[in-house]
Parts: sequence; C-alpha cells; structure tokens
Amino acid sequence: MPLSGEAYQRPSTLLTRPSRLISKKHQHGTTKGESLRRQGNYVEAIQVFNKAIELDPNHGDAWNNLCKALKSLGDNSVAAAAFAKAKELGYNA
Repeated sequence: MPLSGEAYQRPSTLLTRPSRLISKKHQHGTTKGESLRRQGNYVEAIQVFNKAIELDPNHGDAWNNLCKALKSLGDNSVAAAAFAKAKELGYNA
C-alpha cells in the first residue's frame, strides 16, 4: 500500500539535480536514516535518505536504503525505481 500524502518526496523528482560532493554531515545523515529504518521509523528514514540524495544524487547507498524503506511501506513501484537508480550508480547489493 503506497504511502499517501506529502510525508516524503518521491525520488524521481531528485534525478535531475546537480551532483555535489558528499560531506561528513551527509554521510552521517545516511547512517541516521539506516538507524531510523531499522527501528521501523520508515517515513523519517525516507525523509533522511531524500535529503542525502538531494545533497548528492549519485550516492548509491542512499538510493538503496531509500528503496528498503519504501518497500517496508509497500511503495514497491517507487522502491523499484530507487533500486534501479542505485544499480545504475554501481551499487551492488
């Protein structure tokens, strides 16, 4: 069942943003998102991963973790798109 409302921004809207270097803060954000996802706070995790992707659209780990969080919420079509982007960027699960 897809998440309804504006709780998170779908990753497809972030595909055209310019690439930026990953900062330590960005890396920490991805780690924070993983922790939130593992605790079952999927909406918050999605928000963190979307922010990481906004900062660096070429961050394969962020795309992959976004996929996992989206799948946990049942948003499988968007999760598949996020995973495809992660693979495109060279992420190997």
